[in-house]
Amino acid sequence: MGGERAKEGRGDMDDEDDVMVGDDSEISLDTGAKALHLRLHLPPGYKWTEGASHHVAVASDNDDVVHVPPFKVPNLTMDWMVPIEVRAEGRAVIKVSGAVFYCPVRDENICMFGPIDLSIPVLVGPGGMDVLEVTYEVSPE
Repeated sequence: MGGERAKEGRGDMDDEDDVMVGDDSEISLDTGAKALHLRLHLPPGYKWTEGASHHVAVASDNDDVVHVPPFKVPNLTMDWMVPIEVRAEGRAVIKVSGAVFYCPVRDENICMFGPIDLSIPVLVGPGGMDVLEVTYEVSPE
């Protein structure tokens, strides 16, 4: 299982002030927001499996409010700016799903996959976050 946090994209918050994602509370997103900053982290002692078929999809359940253009995993940094288009005030759920592959640094022969299944409820209106910041902690099961 993984954990996820969202925080404002203005750089003025530390980890203690992150908003927890996954408890169905809505995150306020500004009408001018343009991106979802998605970070995937591994625990110490693990690394991403090079050459694996990592797959991450990002979508909105309400395209009239928030549209997410097609997104492809650009690289193994697992730190991406995913473009979003805010089309109207209202509610939407941004869904992040897929699977990533990783292995212990000491033994690359033991590789694992980490499923990703996030639902991020947003309320679009003036004064919300400029960039939706989400950090997901991938952990061995």
